[in-house]
Formats: sequence, C-alpha cells, structure tokens
Amino acid sequence: MRVVVGLMLIVGVLLAREGIIKEILSENEVVLEYQGKPLRAKLAGVASFRTANVKSGKVSYQKREELQSRALEFLGEHLPRGKRVRFIKIDNEGRGPQLIWISLDGGKELNYQMLKQGYAILDANDPYLLGSFYMRLKRAMNYAKEQRAGLWRDEYRTMKALVHMPSYYGSRNKNVSKEEILDYLLQKMRIKLDLKSK
Repeated sequence: MRVVVGLMLIVGVLLAREGIIKEILSENEVVLEYQGKPLRAKLAGVASFRTANVKSGKVSYQKREELQSRALEFLGEHLPRGKRVRFIKIDNEGRGPQLIWISLDGGKELNYQMLKQGYAILDANDPYLLGSFYMRLKRAMNYAKEQRAGLWRDEYRTMKALVHMPSYYGSRNKNVSKEEILDYLLQKMRIKLDLKSK
C-alpha cells in the first residue's frame, strides 16, 4: 500500500499541473487559467450528450439538452468558478482542445467520478485516450449503469441509446487497475526525462 501511495505522489508531482477554473463550456469542456493564459480543455474520455451516438437517431435533441443540463449541475458542484484544480495533460497532437484528466480534492479523479456517479458517458471514439484509461472509464460507466446511479436512475433507456461501444475484444488493457496506470505514466515520464538529459 505504501508503494502505491508513493507512486501516486511521485506521478502527481511529476505530471500534474495546476490551473484555475474560469468557465464550464459543456459537460465535457472547461476553460482553465493555466500559466496566466486561458486554456480550453476537454475532459478526456467524457462524451458530449449533443454528439454521442448521433447516427442512431434514437434520442431527441431536447432529451440530450435535458441530460446535458443535469450533467452541468454535477460539474458546477465539483468545479465552481475560481477553484484550483490539478490536472494531467493527455497528448492529442495539438488537435482540438487540450485533453485533460482532472484530480479533485482528496485525490478523486473528476473524469472517472462523472462516469461512476452516472453523470457522463464514455467517449468511445476518443483516439488519444490510453487504453488503460478507457478500460477504467468503461468499468466506471458499467458500474453506474448496474447501480442505476445519477442519470441512469431516471433515464436508463435514453442513456443506453447514447452509449456507443466499439468492439474492444482481445484488448491487453482489460481489468487494469489505477496503480498500473500510474506505474505506466511514471515509466513514460522517466523515459522522457532520460531523453531530455542526454
């Protein structure tokens, strides 16, 4: 247990950045003040209700807006304007808003908590989300679905219609723990530091 806590502290110090919440744009986008400049960022792995599984045509725009407003209430409680947050940047090759993974007070991860508490759905089409993060978020969403938590309680059929899960059979990332993800990130950071020092 001490090793895990130690790893979490090291990864937190090496990778985490600090910013201030300036505005919540949608259920998966925020504006942070980072290094004195505004940074438009997307919560990695969190889908937008406006665009989630649109091709199916099963969910009306009005229903999508209702879900979005309830998710925004959840975000507003956890990310009030002016709140300092720590976050990890996820490389998206400079395409679109910066992808981030937000850490809340007490070490809870916002992206994960949104899905686990049933106020978001997984963005299964995010090409920059690491497989290990994807699998953790998928398990969190499945937990919310099974427990009928958050939006799954009143809107089970609607939420199920919005979820789009591409085939992920044969993945090496199934059942990946938080500690394994942190260990992977720590190794990745060591490699980057070694390359910079040479």
